[in-house]
Amino acid sequence: MESTTPKAAPAAVPMTPGQRLEALLEHTGDLDKAEVLQASIPEWLANADLNGVQALKSAFEQSFWLKPGPGRRSKSSSRWTSSARSN
Repeated sequence: MESTTPKAAPAAVPMTPGQRLEALLEHTGDLDKAEVLQASIPEWLANADLNGVQALKSAFEQSFWLKPGPGRRSKSSSRWTSSARSN
């Protein structure tokens, strides 16, 4: 079995507002949406360093995997039934 270890991310390069808008446009395919998204990015996040962004990403991923989603129950829930597991 192959071991996977996190690789060091490349150094973050600050983006100009124009570069950020270009990236958002590339992802959304819609200039109006890209402009709204750019306007809604908090300044502290737009100016965050790489370590801060990585910490936010890690916290998000951990919270996502720890919480059951809508219509799902955690494995420790006593409400699971055999019919619920087969669905």
